[in-house]
Amino acid sequence: MGFALVDADAGTGVHLVAKQTFTDKIRGAVPYYLKHMDDHNTIIGIYLRTIHSLKDDLLKLSNCLVADAFFSKETFVTGAKALGFNVISRLRDDVRLKYLYTGLKTGKRGRPKKFTGPVDLKSLDKSVFETITLEGVTLHSAVVWAVSLKREVKVVIAEYIDPQKKTQTRKVFFSTDTDMSAIDIFDIYRTRFQIDFLL
Repeated sequence: MGFALVDADAGTGVHLVAKQTFTDKIRGAVPYYLKHMDDHNTIIGIYLRTIHSLKDDLLKLSNCLVADAFFSKETFVTGAKALGFNVISRLRDDVRLKYLYTGLKTGKRGRPKKFTGPVDLKSLDKSVFETITLEGVTLHSAVVWAVSLKREVKVVIAEYIDPQKKTQTRKVFFSTDTDMSAIDIFDIYRTRFQIDFLL
């Protein structure tokens, strides 16, 4: 498991540390950052233990963890948040998202309304999503509920513009920091590939 420190503005990075992944089962009390997992000896659990071992040094540099789509799992995101990190990653193309209900409380008995319906990635509600057009890409962003992550996230749906294609390429990124701007989420995720060059 490799860690790099990346300057998102400059788009350059430096190698920090690499840790060998051992898959031996660990017995004993389950750490607080793994208590949400049914089985803490999975590869995600092992990765979270590694992050915990480096936590203090990493948090001195940044509380932002950028990881590829493999890590866009509830078990990893919940554990990383418990350790004090925000996560930026990419979601599956068929991700299930829901619009959050932001209206007034009805005052009726029972569980309050939390969602207003599913997000159709091909037909976004323009009253919820903000849109920014950059060179070659259009970004749509909003705070929504990610079903697979079981939490609110700031999503950025990037539509790559290619006039020669009938169907445009669409990718979905997210940040657990819901105050982060769409451009920052998009740009910071793209810096993840610096680690490949360093390796």
